[in-house]
Amino acid sequence: MVGVTAGECQNPRTAVPRAIKQVFWRIVIFYLGMILFIGLLIPYNSSRLLSATSKTAASPLTISLQEAGIHVAAHIINGLIVLSVVSAGISSIYVTSRTICYLGKTGRAPKFLGITNKYGVPWPAILFCNLFASICFINQAPGGAGAAYTYLINLSGVATFIVWAVITLTHIQFRRGLIAQGVSADELPFRAIWYPYGAYFGLGANIFLIFFQGYTSFFRPFDIVSFAVSYILIPVFLLLFFGYKFLRKTQWIEASQMDIWSNRRVFVKEDIQTNNQTIWSHIKNLII
Repeated sequence: MVGVTAGECQNPRTAVPRAIKQVFWRIVIFYLGMILFIGLLIPYNSSRLLSATSKTAASPLTISLQEAGIHVAAHIINGLIVLSVVSAGISSIYVTSRTICYLGKTGRAPKFLGITNKYGVPWPAILFCNLFASICFINQAPGGAGAAYTYLINLSGVATFIVWAVITLTHIQFRRGLIAQGVSADELPFRAIWYPYGAYFGLGANIFLIFFQGYTSFFRPFDIVSFAVSYILIPVFLLLFFGYKFLRKTQWIEASQMDIWSNRRVFVKEDIQTNNQTIWSHIKNLII
């Protein structure tokens, strides 16, 4: 999300580090903080967690609000879930449409998907993404459609592991290119902390999850459907990767020949607005 939006923001040199810091603190405060307080308020063996008639009523957050005297807690949680789903959907459409638009402009997808209006909005890509997003409605269909939707969710999870494995590998290769060409990492507008340990850990963790997330399909009796859903994307990914290299006749690039300069924005100190900042502004920027 941050990487895609960086290409459209006015000053990514300051916006990207700030966005990454905000993601970290939001996870710590809103997710881990909420889990901490819920754990302090509700026993793990509470009967209300197990005997509720609906998933919303069994939510620890719902029980916490009801204990505080807010009796419409279940309805509040339902409303928050709807808002969260809408927010996640908008973010997904934004990222996916920009990616599809780029593929269309570079000839890796039909050219019409790279069209934008005068405001820069890739409306064909947005319509294309919404068309595929409509598949989610099969979850409400009778019969086996719900199971098909579950399989799609599992496939998307495996695809996420593959994508993040590629992202971490790309980061490692990018750093190798910098070293081979004598470019210091200090010149980067943002540097990932704990490199290279974090990158290699992320790569190893995602590869582990790719190959072991479907281990339950090997339990007796062997489940061929679960096995196919869990591992079909591995050969599909390899087919797409090597098929693209074969059709486009692309070559393996050495680290010393890696293009790390094309379309790179030139850093101008005047682009960063630091005037008239108070001490509190500097502290806020340091944290978030």
